[in-house]
Amino acid sequence: MSIKHPGIALRERLLCELDLTLERVFDTNAHEPDKDVCLVKDVRGQRWVLRSGERRNPSLFPNGFVGEHVVIPTIHITSAAPVYELEQYLEGDLAVDSDRMPNAPFPQIEILDLMFLAFWEWQKIGNLAPLQSQESHAETHLQLALLLISDDRQKSVKAAIDCYRAFFDDVSYPAKWKYSDDNLLLMADGKLGFIDNARMGLRFWGYDIGWIYWPRWFRMGQEAWGTPDTYIARFERFLSDWYASKPSDIALDRTTFDQRVHLGLLTRIVGALFDVHKRISHAEHWLDTHERRSRFLSWTTALLDWNLKKLM
Repeated sequence: MSIKHPGIALRERLLCELDLTLERVFDTNAHEPDKDVCLVKDVRGQRWVLRSGERRNPSLFPNGFVGEHVVIPTIHITSAAPVYELEQYLEGDLAVDSDRMPNAPFPQIEILDLMFLAFWEWQKIGNLAPLQSQESHAETHLQLALLLISDDRQKSVKAAIDCYRAFFDDVSYPAKWKYSDDNLLLMADGKLGFIDNARMGLRFWGYDIGWIYWPRWFRMGQEAWGTPDTYIARFERFLSDWYASKPSDIALDRTTFDQRVHLGLLTRIVGALFDVHKRISHAEHWLDTHERRSRFLSWTTALLDWNLKKLM
């Protein structure tokens, strides 16, 4: 007899109790057995998103939010025992599905520009909500990530983190998590829909922006991995375009901005190396041969060396 994952078992129970019809199952349970996310329909034919095993803090935009660039769905039902929520279904397409070149280093310009604008708006509206500091896994990730680089680089990474300890300890900035192309919706009215909001919280400045680029590193492929200088030049343009999108009422000089972005990049490199070492599913999928894994590690190391020079 097969044993159902806890997330699936809870989903089936809730479908019955809430008189909902299952329309589509998303891939959450494939990666996290205790959770499940699906599209459902109630007896009136209205669609909802049923999230089992996790939920957004019910005090965070329970009635949703519609801003100039950002839309956050309303919470219809939320429960602490069992843990689940029934959330407004937002019509739209995942950013990754709308991207003409999903394996490129960065999203296409129209999507990227909207991500920038939504990021800055989120910095403002997030401060209006009772967000809580989120647990950081940086130290744990660091220990395993360092096993994939040379002793000299290990020392340099540790020195950089120690030098900028105050930055990483200042977890007072709104972060959506995940701010990536498979967790953001492009809506018909030109706004960006925030979905998968269970881990909204406070983290270090710019945490969200790293999710725009680092998951794409794995998808870029061997040709891109062989040319780190090309990527670095493109990252410099990305950094300049992002700063240029900053609203005039946000006080942040370019030097401080650049430093913060490079610190965020450092954490994303560490995170990528951790995923490789732990053989996380997406890393295993894209780095499915010894050659691909070796070229990816070589490329990541070159990116790390450049970033450390910027910081130290």
